[in-house]
Amino acid sequence: MQKGYIFIALILLGFASANFYEIDKEFTLSTFDSRAVSSWNLVGFQNSVTNVCGGVSVVGGPNVVATGSMTKTFNTDFDLTSINILFDLYLFDQWLSGWEGGRDQQSYFKVLVNGKQVHQLGSDYTRQLHKDASNICGQTTPDRQTHVSIQVPVTGRNFTVSLQANIAGNNPSLASWGIRGFYILTSYGANNAKTVVSELSNDSQFDVSNWTSSFKNAVSSCPNKILGGYKNAGSGAWATRKLTNLPPHSFLTISINAFFVDSIDTNDSIVFYVDGKIVHEETRQYFLSSQNICGAGWADNVNNKFVFQVPHFTSTAEFKVYVNTDQGSDDESFGFRDFSVSVDSPCPIIYEEANQQGRAFSFCGDIPNLKLVGWTKPIKGIYVPEGYAIKVYVDSQFKGKRFKVSKSNFNLTGQEYKLINRAFNIDVNETKLRRNE
Repeated sequence: MQKGYIFIALILLGFASANFYEIDKEFTLSTFDSRAVSSWNLVGFQNSVTNVCGGVSVVGGPNVVATGSMTKTFNTDFDLTSINILFDLYLFDQWLSGWEGGRDQQSYFKVLVNGKQVHQLGSDYTRQLHKDASNICGQTTPDRQTHVSIQVPVTGRNFTVSLQANIAGNNPSLASWGIRGFYILTSYGANNAKTVVSELSNDSQFDVSNWTSSFKNAVSSCPNKILGGYKNAGSGAWATRKLTNLPPHSFLTISINAFFVDSIDTNDSIVFYVDGKIVHEETRQYFLSSQNICGAGWADNVNNKFVFQVPHFTSTAEFKVYVNTDQGSDDESFGFRDFSVSVDSPCPIIYEEANQQGRAFSFCGDIPNLKLVGWTKPIKGIYVPEGYAIKVYVDSQFKGKRFKVSKSNFNLTGQEYKLINRAFNIDVNETKLRRNE
């Protein structure tokens, strides 16, 4: 029998599982082909189904899909109350939405759950946010990479997700879309999430000292205090908040109460970033509200609580809010309050460097060979969620002697360093072992 340590799935000790359970995790490898999409029903896809863009594979992309959809039904063995859907969305080339060139382009990306629309996003090619983006693939024109994160009430043990796009002209060589890093999470077991920030919720102690912004004045009222607001946070305005000393985690959950003031149109959005990457976008229309609460004479859309998640591993993070409107701050403005961030770690995490530094990778199932996910360097640290353990077998096919890892270690050395790496089929010879390389 072939020797060599083989890693197997987690053991649950008691009932101390992390708050978020991964129902699905797809399209996270650096490269994949059409076989990765075999369980989905694709409509409107052409040619190779997948594409390589910016050095990584995406489902869809230039010359693959414009107007089209991908749909899949998911099943669980326990009852659901809600799900969280997360994925990276790419809007390639001349993706127009809203009123452009004298006509309504009507190009939108939508998410449906059980046939009901739960999210919609458009992107104007001529708007500054898109024009400032870099070219990823396709034409030599800017592309936008964004992130979708939505929470949807779901009951029962199965549900269907459909990702759909309607692109004016329906020519994938001119405008297309793609996705990667697709997750579906749900709450399951004990809540081990840790709140690391909770602020801007008390009008008498509305402390904005941790925020840096381009707002003309930091605080206004609508009628409660908000950061930004009328004549303060208009087109191109931004605010940032840095987070440090975060505990081990594989997801950030961000909650914020958003205020859309005055004549916000369908092609206006508020964009949220973490570490320079878009993690969420929201649009609101002024006419959806029937009351003028603050600002000028238009109706306002206030008290919008957004909760979104993003895969994240490092001990620091920078959160940013960007106002993506196209008129002055006395016509369209934005503000927010009730900001909170929590961290969650539903699965073990391995680190490329000691003390949670360098590249990180989270896993919830069997991984006999890390090369399958593009990882070749030795592991210097490992995080094991409370209540879990990892079984490692000496022989292939999960047989022979085994040992158990039930505690985190962010600075692996000696025999444990050697065994953990060999468990993931990473050979560390004696020279490397002595040097801890």
